[in-house]
Amino acid sequence: MEQNISDYDFVDCLFIDFCVDKTISTLFFIVEAYYPARDLSERRRKGLLKITCNQISKISLTKNEEFDFDISINYDKEGKDSKANEVFSIELKKGKSENAEIKVESDMLILEISCLIYSLQEIY
Repeated sequence: MEQNISDYDFVDCLFIDFCVDKTISTLFFIVEAYYPARDLSERRRKGLLKITCNQISKISLTKNEEFDFDISINYDKEGKDSKANEVFSIELKKGKSENAEIKVESDMLILEISCLIYSLQEIY
């Protein structure tokens, strides 16, 4: 069964990582997500979701006010850091030219990507 971004929930989930290749044609990002339940009796599992965008036509990255504050906090070796980047939403829209437009809003960053092809991979 093919999954869509809208099948996942991102409540209380973190933006983990993102990377762009050298040619700026492929970008992937990893977020925590609640996976879709297979049936109504199943409890939703939380794991990592890797979203890969290929044939990129636009990347826009905007940092929020919280980014500057959090990045200036000294690293806590005991792991009591508050530098978490919580995801608020991930939206997918189809553009006029059938390009996918993906928007990730988190407390530190807003990432907007236009690409021809995207894929989802659950990482357990």
